Amino acid sequence: TLDTWVSGTEQSLTATTNALTANAWYHLVGTYDGSTIKFYVNRNLQSSTDYVGTPTSGGHGIRLMRRWDDGDYWGGRLSVVRIYDNALTQNQVTGNYNAQRVRFGL
Repeated sequence: TLDTWVSGTEQSLTATTNALTANAWYHLVGTYDGSTIKFYVNRNLQSSTDYVGTPTSGGHGIRLMRRWDDGDYWGGRLSVVRIYDNALTQNQVTGNYNAQRVRFGL
């Protein structure tokens, strides 16, 4: 699940494929272009929702591998993190995936 906050409202997107498998690498991407939130797994669009608003911050910074309201961390590994100042296109998501996939056996 990709959880994000836009205009003070939580937006959750869930992958449409089966649950992620333990001990496997995944390329996860979330984008927001001002009108649509998208969630990609291994370059494939899994889910999207239309939403117009301004991304907000609770002042607690970016949280990776855990929910904002839960102190428990996900027990996986995080290898590459990229934060952009614009929403990536499908071609850009695919390009990033292709550039890294061999490194992680994808």
